[in-house]
Amino acid sequence: MPSNPSGFYHTFNGLKYRIMEAAFSLYPQPFTANDIARLTGLESARISKALTHYHVRDLHYFRRLKVKSPDQCYRYTLNKKGKKTYISFVRRIKLGFDLNLKKTTPLKMETYKGVHIVKINSVEDLVISPEQIKPYIRLTSQGEHELGLKNENLLEIAGIIKNQFIESEVIEEPEEIEVPKKPEEPEKTVLPSKVYTIGGEQMSSEEMAEVLQFGIKKINNQIRSTSDAKKIKYLQNKKRSFLMWVHHNPDIKQYMQ
Repeated sequence: MPSNPSGFYHTFNGLKYRIMEAAFSLYPQPFTANDIARLTGLESARISKALTHYHVRDLHYFRRLKVKSPDQCYRYTLNKKGKKTYISFVRRIKLGFDLNLKKTTPLKMETYKGVHIVKINSVEDLVISPEQIKPYIRLTSQGEHELGLKNENLLEIAGIIKNQFIESEVIEEPEEIEVPKKPEEPEKTVLPSKVYTIGGEQMSSEEMAEVLQFGIKKINNQIRSTSDAKKIKYLQNKKRSFLMWVHHNPDIKQYMQ
């Protein structure tokens, strides 16, 4: 296996699924490899290489646009085949099967529980939990033996769960905690806040949660108040983008009500 400085790799089309998931959350807006990297936590170079591979092989999951982004990156959109493949991947992950769609008999993953039917009726049905995607990500031999990475931290290493792995590394020795005389309720674990820049203004994770929550509520009201099919579809796509953003950022999700 070639050297991989990140220490992990995707198997069973796992990388393709993660790129499609992020692209679907942005649909119908065009995106670059940097946009996908920002949503997934993966390296931009890895995503750019994959998108180029799909384009050169004429796999038709994404359409490369003629006009590049201001920073001269290729821009793509998710096409009909890409959306159909993404939904097929979601079904197979929820069923606990591998993502090789060409196989007549799918391979059962460790998440297989004997479920035979998965219905996709709404955006919420497309959400995949970190534990469901974990079997499609593996440590490389270099990551395990040379970099000292551990399988229990795989979700953080691959960017599925952000910040937690980094935070745990800075703690060298556990602190001794005195046992309280009176029983106390366990403290709720709060993920470290991040700084987001929106329109030139910096916001904390909690402030971003308030903005997104307000935006989702406003979109729901707009959907209820219109009968225009095109407008409803646009609003639903916008809402889906907000929900996927929350899903990929646990530091924000913890403040959502």
